[in-house]
Amino acid sequence: MDTSCLRAKERDLTKAVISGSELVCSNLDPTSLAVSDDEQYIIRAEVIRDILLGRHIKHSDPQGLRLTSARIIGKLDLDRLTPVMGLALSRCTLDQPITMQGTHLPWLTLLGTHLPGVVANGLLVDGAAEFAGIRVDTNSASGAVQLVSAYIRGVFDCSGATLINRSGPALAADNLKVDGSVDFSKSEVTCDCGSGAAQLVGALIGGSLRGDFAVLVNKSGPVFVADNLKVGGPMSLRHSRLLGDHPLYGAMQLNGANVGSHLEFNGATLTNESGAALIANRLRVDGAMLARDNFHAIGRGQPTLDLQSVQIGSGLDLGSSRILNPDGLALDLASASVTWIRLPGDSICRSGTKDDPSSWAGDGQLQLDGFTYSALDPRGADLNRWLLWLRSYTPAYATQPYQQLSAMYRAAGDEVAARRVLIAQQDDLLARGNLGGQWASAWHRLKRVTVGYGYQSWRALVGFTCVVFLAVALGLTAGHIPAGNGRFEATHTAATGRPGTPCSLVEQVGLGLNAGLPVINSGLTNNCSLNSTTHFGQILTAISWLLQVLAWALATLVIAGYTGLIRRV
Repeated sequence: MDTSCLRAKERDLTKAVISGSELVCSNLDPTSLAVSDDEQYIIRAEVIRDILLGRHIKHSDPQGLRLTSARIIGKLDLDRLTPVMGLALSRCTLDQPITMQGTHLPWLTLLGTHLPGVVANGLLVDGAAEFAGIRVDTNSASGAVQLVSAYIRGVFDCSGATLINRSGPALAADNLKVDGSVDFSKSEVTCDCGSGAAQLVGALIGGSLRGDFAVLVNKSGPVFVADNLKVGGPMSLRHSRLLGDHPLYGAMQLNGANVGSHLEFNGATLTNESGAALIANRLRVDGAMLARDNFHAIGRGQPTLDLQSVQIGSGLDLGSSRILNPDGLALDLASASVTWIRLPGDSICRSGTKDDPSSWAGDGQLQLDGFTYSALDPRGADLNRWLLWLRSYTPAYATQPYQQLSAMYRAAGDEVAARRVLIAQQDDLLARGNLGGQWASAWHRLKRVTVGYGYQSWRALVGFTCVVFLAVALGLTAGHIPAGNGRFEATHTAATGRPGTPCSLVEQVGLGLNAGLPVINSGLTNNCSLNSTTHFGQILTAISWLLQVLAWALATLVIAGYTGLIRRV
């Protein structure tokens, strides 16, 4: 073992590796170390590389190379190496990126270290990769931290990290595989590029994914791009802030992603200055999707929350949320499926000051065609609000949302509410649908007035009863209007042997019933009739014909309504 070429502090490092101890070079923070030229704080990158390969040492302790508060100069190039020990650089500063492409390490720690880049595509780590508190500030089109197709068999801890890239993604980790959990809580991720600030497309995480209280910003593109992401446990972005700016991509992308437990956005804010806040088409969540507790989402043009074809095993909880879109859909749930949904009446917003959610008004647009659910959380919007949304705040008339809402109420045993929904559907069809012309529209209006489209047949029954009473009144009136010569407009017929004589009260009632009751005959038709030779008699006769037509029509509507025939016409 030749250490003659090493500086004093570097020889101390070899001794620490052999003894299994940690070498602490200073008590300076990484920012101070970066401007220090004191050799007692400096370790050359090539020395670290040689030690990892077993040079300068007789043997290594399983504790590995552990270096704290040092300034590392030169390029630490570990590409395609298989070091004999793990590497821990804590609160250090590096003046060049560390490269570990295709490297195989037992474990890796970069706690609190400041450096201009981590290039570790294809990295394999047998244990944990701890990047907590790391600060990477760079100007790289490829990414500040690159972990494309890397495989971490333990946990990946990036909590409290600060990742800054002025010309590319801050975290490029497409197809990353982590057997444990991933944590970037309280991290700050900033970039200015057309690609995502944090990219996890096709990543596979065996445990949970947490980003609580994180801040992710992209001034000219999406923020969190994780299409086809798979998370075995829960995924949480509670109280995080995501700010992007792209007209085609969402600030957050989760298309085709799969979350094995709950997906939480409680208290988070998702903003896209020129497009969707969240695009999650075909997202699958085995648990519940929770976006409540002052969750705010802001978008423009594209749907703010685009949840087309999502499948949520439990519920979609948007309690105390506000979703704003001044010129497009606030919420798109087309063809989505959930067990239950909680959607407050003031959540869907169109107007208000962007930076003041309290000013947002609940007048936003939403898409519900093909959306299926089994229950509505009673803490959400009531039936009146749902009907208002379906009638006035959807892009166009659609049958399925009404049928779904009605079926839900019918399954809950509320037949009155179910019928009310179906009547509202027909009203919307009349207002915004295509009935096939003016005559069809007129027929639809008649059904609305007479039988409530077949869901309120009692209307026709009431009308029929009124016609019968009017007919009886006509008979009584005719029996009391003089026709001259001591006669009245309702008189006995020749069949009675007393033609022209006044009809009795019962006969007058029977005369009216014959006019107002279809099919049924009072048996007094041949005894009493209207005098059609006088002016008033002719008027009364014409009225009786009209009452007969109305009676027949209303009786037919009553039968058609109660049998459901009119709903199919």
